[in-house]
Amino acid sequence: RVAENVPTTFPSAATPFRWNPKISCMLTTFSSTPVISEMLVTLRVPSLRDRRSDIPLLAERFLRSASENAGRDQLHFLEDTIRVLTAYDWPGNVRELESAVEYAALHARGAEITPDDLPARLQSEAVRNKAARSPLSALYDDLPLLEELERRYLLHVLAVVGGNRSRAAEVMGVDRRTLYRMAERFGIRNDDEKE
Repeated sequence: RVAENVPTTFPSAATPFRWNPKISCMLTTFSSTPVISEMLVTLRVPSLRDRRSDIPLLAERFLRSASENAGRDQLHFLEDTIRVLTAYDWPGNVRELESAVEYAALHARGAEITPDDLPARLQSEAVRNKAARSPLSALYDDLPLLEELERRYLLHVLAVVGGNRSRAAEVMGVDRRTLYRMAERFGIRNDDEKE
């Protein structure tokens, strides 16, 4: 039963709120009558592949714990190992990262965790290639030039406003003459605006 562990009386003003994780609700007391109100909170935590900057910090934390559990002196990651961990997409999210670090801690041959100590799924050619690239180069893969982005944006705004250049200038926050100069620079004529 859900309310089996709920006390029938509460101290009146001493503890007005109690959290009971077993029934996942908040107990609020009004005098001596408990009132159960369900907590509806949605937390969206982005996946680990969307917050790669957290991976080194999490990995270091998991490594400290795994070193203690394995009874080994303090282990540390090589820079190449951190790059491999950061390059992997982590479909299993944080738990998979923790498992991989524990595996590496148990299989490490020395005080340094090398990429070879990681589980096999992290030693694939694709992960190694991705890790070998410069961290900054990934930011620029498949990105158009700023001029191309401006051109696409202008075409998009013109399409949304039905080709009305005055309205497009207003939406873009630029003077109408500036918009005309942009259109001329990109070779956009009135008949191109509805792309």
